[in-house]
Amino acid sequence: MVIQFPILSPFSLELALLALFPTPNNCNTKIFSINILQFSSFWGSFFLIKKLENILRKYYDRLISRKSGRFGSYLAACHDNGYNSPELLVELEVLTLCNMDLINHADTIIHSAGIFYFYTQWTFTLVTIYFGIGSSISIHGCIRYFHEVDGERDDGSNAERGSYVAPSLEDKDDLPSMTRSLNHHREPLDCRTADAWEYAFQILFQMCAGAVTLTDSVFWLIIYPFLTGKDYRLHFLVVCMHSVNAVFLLGETFLNRLRFPFFRIAYFALWTCVFVIFQWIIHACISMWWPYSFLDLSSPYAPIWYLGVGLLHLPCFAIFTLIFRIKQFCLSKINSQSHRIR
Repeated sequence: MVIQFPILSPFSLELALLALFPTPNNCNTKIFSINILQFSSFWGSFFLIKKLENILRKYYDRLISRKSGRFGSYLAACHDNGYNSPELLVELEVLTLCNMDLINHADTIIHSAGIFYFYTQWTFTLVTIYFGIGSSISIHGCIRYFHEVDGERDDGSNAERGSYVAPSLEDKDDLPSMTRSLNHHREPLDCRTADAWEYAFQILFQMCAGAVTLTDSVFWLIIYPFLTGKDYRLHFLVVCMHSVNAVFLLGETFLNRLRFPFFRIAYFALWTCVFVIFQWIIHACISMWWPYSFLDLSSPYAPIWYLGVGLLHLPCFAIFTLIFRIKQFCLSKINSQSHRIR
């Protein structure tokens, strides 16, 4: 039986799914409770984003008017933590991109495109996309950084020869602060564009952080020890898919200085909700196996599984938030010590 959905929206899809799997007497009640959980997560995330994102954006706008980057743009500056050499971040991201892209392609070739039926592959691809964008930003930032360094060296050599160097706006303390701020970024229009990309890039980073922690923790703590058969054996690609992304993302976390506000767990929750709705749409049209047994709506424990995995989002995102706080604390210590030495 093929079900026609009148309106292709998350809410109508979820309500339409109540007509599915009608075998047990309590099935409708069970699926309705799961739909309530999914509906609350989906629209609760939207509400949280709408409520708090504008507040955070105003705060970032004030920062953009005051900060400049080592790489010549605010976007590149926030991508680098300011304490390592700019080449280090580029090398890590290019190396990560090559490795993750190779693993992703190998897994797709061996298991065909059906591997994208799994949340793990979704997350792994998302992280690969993040490092692809990140490496592009870093390479562009390094080019601008070294170009500015070479320009400063040329200015210094011209000054030593006694040639005239036109005064810059930064040297004029009596100019309005807004004028100096615009010149501080040198390209005000680019800064506004970078501002928009900065939000998108941060959101992608935060989604990756939560999704990677959830994927790896669920696999190593739930699926592998309890939901796999005795004859199941780990192979190289499975281990890589559930470990390499976390290792590289941790390295990226320590080398960049992207912000990590906790409310952006909402984007992470939306990412998982989209995957669940995708699975429900497929099973609404085709009778097939579930990629994860705890997603099976016919299980009597399905509501408990859905609730448990949903609640796992909180500690998974909190773990990365804690790592971010520890990094910030360590960098502040380094900064204070460097000021004492000076």
